[in-house]
Formats: sequence, structure tokens, C-alpha cells
Amino acid sequence: MFKSGLFQVLFFLLLVSSCVSRKDSNDTPKVTTMAESEVVIAAKAFLASLNGLERQTAFIPFEEAERFNWNFVPMKRKGLTLQVMSNEQRQLAQQILQACLSKEGLRKAEAIRGLEQVLTEIEGRAADNDYRNSNLYYVAIFGEPSETEPWGWRFEGHHLSLNYTFADKTLAVTPFFMGTNPAEIKSGPQKGKRVLAAEEDQGRALVSSLNTAQFEKALISEKAYPEIITRNDRKVSLKKYEGLPYAELTATQQKMLIDLIQLYLNNAKPSVAQRYWQGVQEAGIEKLHFAWAGDIEKDQKHYYRVHSPNLLIEYDNTQNGGNHVHAVCRNPNDDFGDDLLQQHYKAHKH
Repeated sequence: MFKSGLFQVLFFLLLVSSCVSRKDSNDTPKVTTMAESEVVIAAKAFLASLNGLERQTAFIPFEEAERFNWNFVPMKRKGLTLQVMSNEQRQLAQQILQACLSKEGLRKAEAIRGLEQVLTEIEGRAADNDYRNSNLYYVAIFGEPSETEPWGWRFEGHHLSLNYTFADKTLAVTPFFMGTNPAEIKSGPQKGKRVLAAEEDQGRALVSSLNTAQFEKALISEKAYPEIITRNDRKVSLKKYEGLPYAELTATQQKMLIDLIQLYLNNAKPSVAQRYWQGVQEAGIEKLHFAWAGDIEKDQKHYYRVHSPNLLIEYDNTQNGGNHVHAVCRNPNDDFGDDLLQQHYKAHKH
């Protein structure tokens, strides 16, 4: 239930949110995007709605290693589940997601949660089971939400691991994992539904456009990998770039690759996605590599990868006979805000 005076707090925070222009220590105007300001407001409102025990469950100090402990399988996690929240608290948790995700990103996240009901029916589980439950998703807040001081939050459950770090009015959004099981619903009232359809179709369209010489270079394994290579590792372990370099794609294929990258980045708010894309360009767009493993035909097991110094996309569809997707977007230099925090601590002595 809401604490007394919460609505007044929310009203005040909304007034604060309208002021997106800030000044830094040397009085140089600095503009904060609404997306990155709203997440602080939303997280504060969520925490204010919790009672003592709820806050104790949801709140984790920023310095604790739990912040790096991400996963995407059904398991017990640290944090407060949607399942035990009041309707009002769920709405406030939803507002944090809305502050971080684009409309399309939010649609995918909600649809992935909805697949738990599909799995309940496929696996013949009880409707009120706690293994496949669309509300068995955890909210964890790491540190006190602040416009300037480091903090973070995580929304996680089966096939969703959304990890956010905030410092100096900037939002880091990786690792960002989404998965679907089934990738395509084969029967029932939702037959044909594919939550991550574009991720599969655009990847296949690009590899199908390659000529023989290009494909031979892009193909890094005739057999698709059984899982994304980086799994749920704390840091990206892939150091070697494999596959077809950006420079060896035609102009049309280069655009297809950029569109595929932006499909993943655009799960975030436009201002955040634009900043990440700018980072890819600054690191050298010519360093992008596209790699494929497995078959290129639909309904066959397959894997692809997009890799550059500050971008790693892995997509894998091999489980359940090629009807179970795992897809992740990472920044090898800035997962969990590593680079962002390094800059913060360099500029601000603690």
C-alpha cells in the first residue's frame, strides 16, 4: 500500500522532471534527456511506495557484487517480485521500465512475460504454478536513485535480464537480454505469434543476401552453437573478431547490418539508443563484423553475432529444435556501466 503523502511526493517529482536543463560544477549548461531524468523519478517513487520489509527486499547497496549477478533462466533471485507487489506498486515498477525502454522495447518485454502462460499450457502445469508465472519477475534497486551519484536497477526473470546503471545524468543499459520460448507459437489462439520475429528475420535476410565468397567468410561454424557464447558472464570474454568485416559488405548489406544493430539498440529510449549508436561509430564502424553459424533456412537451428570494440550482439535459436531464442546486446567496455563509472570516479573524488 502507498505510504501517507506519496501522491504529494509524486507531484513534486513530476514538477522536478520538467526541468531537464542542469549545470555542472563549472556552470556550463548541461541538458539531461527526459528518458534519463525520468528513471530517477520513477525509481524514487517506487522505493517510496514500499514498507520496511519490502524495501529491505528490493534495495541492495550499489557496492555489492550482486549487481553483476545476472541470469535469464527460471530461478530465485534477489529483489522484490511483481507477484508480491500491490497493484499500485506494480504500476510504479512499470513506470521505471517505461522510463528505460522504448515503446517497442516495452512491448517485447511484456510479451516475453506473457509467454510464461503459453509455457504453462504447453507443459501442462497448474494455472497458479510458481515456475511459469508472468509475475515472477524481480525488481532490484542498487543504491539510492540520484541524478548524479551512481546507482542502478535490474528487472529480471525468465528470458528477461535488463540491467541499468546511472551516473552523472547518463544511463548505461547493458547487458540487455531477451529470449522467447517458444520463438513461434505453433498452436492455439496465439498460433503464429513471434515476439522476436524481426531479430530472426533481419539476421536471416542479411546472411541470405551474401554471395558465396562472403558467406564462406561469415560462416564460423556449420553447426549452430547450443547457447550464446558469452552466457551470463560478468565480462565479455570474446576478444577475437570473427566473420565478415563491414568493409566487405555491399552498400545495401551495410545498411542491412546497421538496421539490425539499431533494432537491438532501439529497445532503449531514442536518446539512449542514439548515444550508443554514436559510440559504435566513434569506435570505428569499419570494425564491425557479422558472423553466422548453422543453417540459414527457417525453422532450422542458427546463430549470429555482430561484434565491434564496444558492441556485441549474440542471437541463438537452437533449443527445442530451433524454436527457442536467446538474444543479448552488450558493450564490452561498458557493461554494468564500467566505462561510465570510471569516468565518474575520475571526475569526482569520493
